Amino acid sequence: FPFEACTRFEDVLVESTQFDRYVTFGEGINLFDSDEMGDNEVSIVNSTIRGNASYGIVTQGNSSLTLDDSEITGNAAEGLYAIGSSTARVMGSSISENMKHNVLAYEETSVVLENSGITNALPDEDGTGGRGVAMVDGMLSIINTTVSGSTELGIILFGTAEASIDDGVIRDNGTIGLAAPNSTRLTLTNSIVAANGSENIRLSDNSQTVIENSEIRDAPVDPDNFSGFGISLNGKAALQLRDSSVSENGQTGIYLIDQSTASIENSSITQSFDGVLMFNESQVTINNSTLQSNDVALVLRGESNAVITQSTIDFNNFGISLLDLSTATISNNTISNNTVCGVDHVRDQPGGIIGQNNTIFGNGEANLCGERNNFPRGSGGGR
Repeated sequence: FPFEACTRFEDVLVESTQFDRYVTFGEGINLFDSDEMGDNEVSIVNSTIRGNASYGIVTQGNSSLTLDDSEITGNAAEGLYAIGSSTARVMGSSISENMKHNVLAYEETSVVLENSGITNALPDEDGTGGRGVAMVDGMLSIINTTVSGSTELGIILFGTAEASIDDGVIRDNGTIGLAAPNSTRLTLTNSIVAANGSENIRLSDNSQTVIENSEIRDAPVDPDNFSGFGISLNGKAALQLRDSSVSENGQTGIYLIDQSTASIENSSITQSFDGVLMFNESQVTINNSTLQSNDVALVLRGESNAVITQSTIDFNNFGISLLDLSTATISNNTISNNTVCGVDHVRDQPGGIIGQNNTIFGNGEANLCGERNNFPRGSGGGR
C-alpha cells in the first residue's frame, strides 16, 4: 500500500523502506496538505521508490520533503513531481530512469538537489519527454550534482523560474544540456556543461544568465541538424560570461541572433569553427579575453555590434570578420598570427570600425584586409 500523507503529519521520518511497484494508486509517495490538515514535513532516508505505475514522489500544497541517501528509479511518470508551494530537498541520492522527467516542479515550488545524480531520464511510450530536470516558475538550486544521460534535455527552465547551479556537471544529454527560455534567470558557477547532443546551453526570449568559473565544451556536430553550439542566444536573451572557457564546440562557441547581448570578461573562446558568431542586431562586449584556434574568432553580420578591448585574438584563420552593416570598436588588443587576416573588413563603404592602439602583426596574408579607408588611423596593423 502506498504511503499517503492524508492526515496531519509533522516531522515524519521514513527510514530504510522500499516503496516498490504500486499499481492501484500509482504514486509511490504522495504528500499533500490542506488548511485543516496542516503542513506535512516528511524525511525519507536510505529508502527506494521504484517501479510505480505513476510518479515516484509527489509533493503538493505546503508540504516539505527531505530525501537523503535514497533512490527514485524506474517509475512510469516523473520520479519527483513538486507542485503548489511545496519544497523538496534531495541530498546524496539518485533519481534515474523515470519517464518524461526525473524531476518536474511547477508553480511556487522550491527544489534543492545536492550531492546527487539525476541521470538517464526516459521518454514515455509516446516518445514524449526524457528530461532530467524541468522547473516552471519556481526556484531551483543544484549543488555538486550531475545531470546526465537524459534522452532529450538535461535541465530546462520555463516561465519565471530562477535557477542557481554550483559545482554541477551537465553532460551527455540527448539534445540540449541546459535550456533557459522565457523570462527565466540562471546563475551557473564552477560547473561543467559538456558533450550534449546539439547544444550545451540555449538561452532565449529575454532570459538572463550569468556564467562564472565554468567550462562549456565539446558540443558535437550532427550534419543533419542545427548543432554544435557551446552557448546559443536568441530572442533578446542576455548573457554575462566571466572567468570561463568555451572550447572545442563543433560549430560555434557563442552564437547570438535576434538582438541578443553578451558580456565576455576574462574568458577564453577556443577551438571551434566560429568562436563568436553574431546576427540581427546582436551586441557583444569582450574584455581581457582570448579568442584562439578557431576558424574565425569573431564574425559580425546583420548590423551587429561588438566592443573588444584588452583582448588577444591569435592563431585563428581569420581574427575578426565584419560583414553587412556591422560595426566594431577595437581598442588596445593584440591581433596576431592568424593564418589569413587579422581584421577582415571588405564592404564597399568606409566606416564600421573605430578604435586605436591595437597591436596587429604577423597575420598571414594581411594584418588588415579591405580598403584602407575602412580602418581608422591609429587602429594598428599599419594604418
